[in-house]
Amino acid sequence: MEDGAQGPILPTEGELAEIAVALRLPLTEILGATRTPAKMTA
Repeated sequence: MEDGAQGPILPTEGELAEIAVALRLPLTEILGATRTPAKMTA
């Protein structure tokens, strides 16, 4: 079975912190975005 076969692979909080630093955004903003469900379009 491949990674992601059963659903999305979620990043760790450490990985999200690295993204926040790279994007120069507050970690709380990144964490909030990960909790927002994506809208599916057909």
